[in-house]
Amino acid sequence: MQWVLTVGASVIVVLFAAVHAQTPTGTVRLMFTEHGRFEMTAVVGTVYFELPGGGNRERRVSTFTEPLVMESMPVGTHRLTVVAQTMTSALVSSEVHEVVVTAGVMSDIRVNLVRRSGAIHVRDAAGRPVGGAHFYSSPSAVNSTADDEGVMSLATLAVGTALTVRTIQWGMTCHRVTAATRQTVVVPDATEELVIVTPTMPTSQLPQRRGLVPSAFLMGAMVSGLPGSDCAILYEHFPVTLAREGALTAHTMLLPQGEYTIRLRDGRTLAVRAPGRIELAR
Repeated sequence: MQWVLTVGASVIVVLFAAVHAQTPTGTVRLMFTEHGRFEMTAVVGTVYFELPGGGNRERRVSTFTEPLVMESMPVGTHRLTVVAQTMTSALVSSEVHEVVVTAGVMSDIRVNLVRRSGAIHVRDAAGRPVGGAHFYSSPSAVNSTADDEGVMSLATLAVGTALTVRTIQWGMTCHRVTAATRQTVVVPDATEELVIVTPTMPTSQLPQRRGLVPSAFLMGAMVSGLPGSDCAILYEHFPVTLAREGALTAHTMLLPQGEYTIRLRDGRTLAVRAPGRIELAR
């Protein structure tokens, strides 16, 4: 029996919440400007953090005229962006900021909110528009779908955002958002199978819950090397077919033919090829 699924990134958030409880923390103080000025028109907004090592955190903002103090942030380097709303339009941080959090120290950072125009155009290898492509962004947490012409607005995407794009044909790529008002993302067809075999994870014995779940070895893994990609893609964003092989589980991904690198959360790095097969021990 097989299952096809796209794994939710929320599992990673849960895993890192447990780690966060045991990790030294510091404080981040954000100061805001709008197009370089301190006079703000933003009504509400959200700060998105990409936590060190993986996972995400967010915080709603209702007052941009005063510094925003965020306590109990895990020590390490965070990537953050801000998306805000005025009475008439959206604002986004001019870039993705990196903040180094030190234990017991307050880190100050100034975030400039701007109005962005322009769009990203999704194309296939032949240059044709790809309608309905799905987008995931980090750290701004946009989860959206392009229109029928493969177009998505840049209004809420800061420069430096890592944008994962997936087509309905399961093609995948990752695009690092630039300052250009017109950007093109080419998504290659995914035609070859990469099979990763891991020990089977135990599941509930209740009949309605019995089944296969992705291996903990692969949760949070980052896949690099897709054609045209300039950033790594989280394993959970790939559609994956699961099949039982005795005491093992086979995770099958569709990729363009070629060589790839998969970095696991435990620090190991796998050199793989599609088509191909690799067995991952405990």
